[in-house]
Amino acid sequence: LTQTQHEDAICAAVDTLSSFLTYIPNAVLLNENLISILSQLTEKRKYRNEILMLFTEWIGMSHEDNERTFQVFVSVLNIIAPQIDALMRTAFVSLPDRDQKLVLGFISFISLYFQHHIHSILSSFPNSTPVHTIFKSAHMIILRASQWAHRFDDQIPRILLAYFKTILTLDAPTNNAFRSFIEEEFAEDCRNLLLKITPLHPSYGVKFDTETNQLQKSFSSKQEFDSYSHIILLLCHLNPNAMTTFLLKSIQATAQKLRIQPSVEYLNYLQAICNVIGSCPPLILEQIIQCFALVKDLFNHHATSNDLKMWYGACYLHLTRQKYVWQHFPSSIFVESVGLCHHILHNKADSLLHTMCCDSLLLIFENAPSKERLDQQCIQCVQSILQDSESTLTCLSMVATFEYFKCLGQALQLLPSQIQQHSLSVIMNGPHQMLRAVLSQVSQNVAKIIEPEKIRSLEYTLKAFSKTSSTCGAAVWAHEYEAIHQNLEALYNVTQSWIESMWTQHGEQVVKIATLRQALRIKVLIIQILEHAVESAQFSTIVALLDRVTGDFLNSPAPLKPYRLLNLLSVVMRRSNFLDQFAQILRAALPITARIVSQNDGEFNNLNMSVLTLLGSLVERRDILSLIAFQRDDNSFHHMISISLDSMDKQSSKIYVRAHKITLQLLAFVETASDFYTAFYEHYYNRILSDVARLINDGDHKEAFEEEVELLFRLLCTATRMNHTTEAGAILIKEFREWNDSLTNEIVQETIKRGVQSVNLLRDELKTILLLGAHWDSTDFER
Repeated sequence: LTQTQHEDAICAAVDTLSSFLTYIPNAVLLNENLISILSQLTEKRKYRNEILMLFTEWIGMSHEDNERTFQVFVSVLNIIAPQIDALMRTAFVSLPDRDQKLVLGFISFISLYFQHHIHSILSSFPNSTPVHTIFKSAHMIILRASQWAHRFDDQIPRILLAYFKTILTLDAPTNNAFRSFIEEEFAEDCRNLLLKITPLHPSYGVKFDTETNQLQKSFSSKQEFDSYSHIILLLCHLNPNAMTTFLLKSIQATAQKLRIQPSVEYLNYLQAICNVIGSCPPLILEQIIQCFALVKDLFNHHATSNDLKMWYGACYLHLTRQKYVWQHFPSSIFVESVGLCHHILHNKADSLLHTMCCDSLLLIFENAPSKERLDQQCIQCVQSILQDSESTLTCLSMVATFEYFKCLGQALQLLPSQIQQHSLSVIMNGPHQMLRAVLSQVSQNVAKIIEPEKIRSLEYTLKAFSKTSSTCGAAVWAHEYEAIHQNLEALYNVTQSWIESMWTQHGEQVVKIATLRQALRIKVLIIQILEHAVESAQFSTIVALLDRVTGDFLNSPAPLKPYRLLNLLSVVMRRSNFLDQFAQILRAALPITARIVSQNDGEFNNLNMSVLTLLGSLVERRDILSLIAFQRDDNSFHHMISISLDSMDKQSSKIYVRAHKITLQLLAFVETASDFYTAFYEHYYNRILSDVARLINDGDHKEAFEEEVELLFRLLCTATRMNHTTEAGAILIKEFREWNDSLTNEIVQETIKRGVQSVNLLRDELKTILLLGAHWDSTDFER
């Protein structure tokens, strides 16, 4: 991209970058040089379509650095928008194919950015007028371009639907003026645009009533309905009352035809309507219940074959995705829906329908009221599902089975407390027996553990435990875990023994053996089960496995990925007891976490965030920090301060802001630990002050400016007390000379917010530093 002018070579480079986009770390893609090079190439007609496609795909991926992503969006917007303006002086149909694709690509680019990032950017900058202005400009561009080009490309209305749905459901915190703009002007834009895009199929004779926001049309086929599904969904956002009536009438008319003569065409049409209702925003409850009743009537009384029954069942399942129904929770619909799902699961339907059925059950159970508010009819319905679970499981595919275990765990939370434990034991009886059977066979010969049959049995058993434990609640699962913890420990030890034996035989080549991944997968599933048990189980039942897991991360020849341990320790941190044991485990884990942060340069943001989550949980536990300080555990504190300071220097705002706050919490603790205070600052004062003074001036960490000033304030106010006046003066001389007047004034204003007493304290400290410091010149004094 930088060392050739050859057009084919540049195109090949862009194609290569696009092909490997999902593999490249964000820190590399966000490199200023790369963004600048690509932006410059976008100005040339030869490359702009390909590079715009690349940016569009990248925008559609998930990103943590919202500020940097926003800068890229603005950069592309500023380059392409003038080119689109120039093209709009010509009739769209007269443009070359390449220019038409540029228009469509640009609309897609803006729409995708809004869909994926507008909530996060408005949350980060809720009152930023420049940000709001840019969003308004982008909205006007997409609106004008769509009105100009929509007649010649039927993709545009579908792109706009996703865009407008994002805007109209915006709930991110923002200022009143911008919210008013969205609620009033954007909605009006939607209505006006609909007037232009509805005549896409003039042969259908569609008319749009601007007073009621309704389509004056009754559809006769799925194809016809699908042609307008994007408009119908959008209208449901604009006028849910009128559109609920329209959809109800559509179901009534279709159901009547199906009663007379079932046909694939009308079945497809009914399913399309039910799918739209399930995807809509909240609609009128009474009319949606009528839709349930119509489809249930078809299921019960007009299905002349099992296939037809399953088809009606699928339509009903689409309706259950309308969450608004479950928020109001009519118990009759609950019992009816759960019963229908139960019937489908016992039927020899395809795997997709079974999985869809499990998703509906989980949604229904999750949105049900608390067990104290459930009536007896609903409780009996749930109990019947749980009692019949063993026979239901025999009808399901492997994928649907694991989703069904999640449903069962969620259903347990709806039962009275006195019967929850017994019901869980009944559900888990099958997996228990399978685990014991496998262990009895592999305990004498660890090599058997990777036999295909054993692997399948273990994966089934452990996933059943993991899925159920993830939804049944910590207190309920704790009792169950205590019944199986010895078997899990034995399985973990057998698996680790096999890994170590394979390492002995093959050395580092063991990582190429496919069965190693299966063995590691078993360990991962055991750790997930342990995580769900940690919060409520007796410590005696988890400590042995917890010690073994931590030890393996330090010593195993083929350890699991570090974030597994980090997540586990973060969960353990929530426990209020077993301080001594946890401090011991923490000592083993902290060196790993410190190494993770110091060795990666930003591309492992998720891993970095896991480290900070653990450290954040730790600094909130004053009891553990006090124990570490009391035991004079200098290594642990060294790793903690190294992690927080290294993370303060990362590029992701989410990470460095969190790290600044953790450092402040650590210093706040140190100031209360009188026995530890002096030793801590003797070791770390200069490093912390140097890092903070440098970061406050580098311009790359603006989101943490308030925390940086607070840290600077605390450190300067500590200087004379700790006899660090000379060192502080030397550091400040070096950094002050880099500060400009604007930055100095910002620091002053941020300090003044702390009140008169704090300002006076800081002034007295600075006087002492100035008087005792060496090598000050007039500019330093002025600063």
